[in-house]
Amino acid sequence: MGRGIPSSEVEVQLMHHDGRDRDMYRVESVVLERPPSTLYSGSVTLACPWCGDEVEYQVLSVAAARLQWTLWRVLTIAGLVAMLWGTVRLIQTGGSSGGGAGALGAGIFTVFIFGYLWSVDYGVNGPGAWWTSRPHSLRLQPPETQDEIGTLTCERCGHSEPLGNGGYAGAEARMAGHACR
Repeated sequence: MGRGIPSSEVEVQLMHHDGRDRDMYRVESVVLERPPSTLYSGSVTLACPWCGDEVEYQVLSVAAARLQWTLWRVLTIAGLVAMLWGTVRLIQTGGSSGGGAGALGAGIFTVFIFGYLWSVDYGVNGPGAWWTSRPHSLRLQPPETQDEIGTLTCERCGHSEPLGNGGYAGAEARMAGHACR
């Protein structure tokens, strides 16, 4: 799974949609503490810094998050097995097996639904946690990708600026203002 093994903290972004344009989000980084493993989940209320609304989320404990991710994995693998079995049945019967077609269809549906849940679930439930819910959404904090995106490096002194914040033009503007120029 792309989310990794759950830890005692979840780094998320609380997003506030500012209007009708889909690019008009304000983002606030937040670190949520997971409850102890003796509890299934704990309630966390976040106050939006832009509108003042309070949004409530349920944060799963480490054990509960692992259990839920294991469930999504098992159901996704079961869907893959159903797809394989349905395909084999269809090949064996020359495409005339209703059971093979049904298993193939059920497997595709299962893989799609539970594979999606497996990919988006990070152990936090509430408005906008898995899909956009205006005006507030919650997303997993993206990993630091400076090395993947690249940097712009000064040939004189070796100072570097990441390309991720504002792209090449932003890095070039920041580079123009650093000390050795």
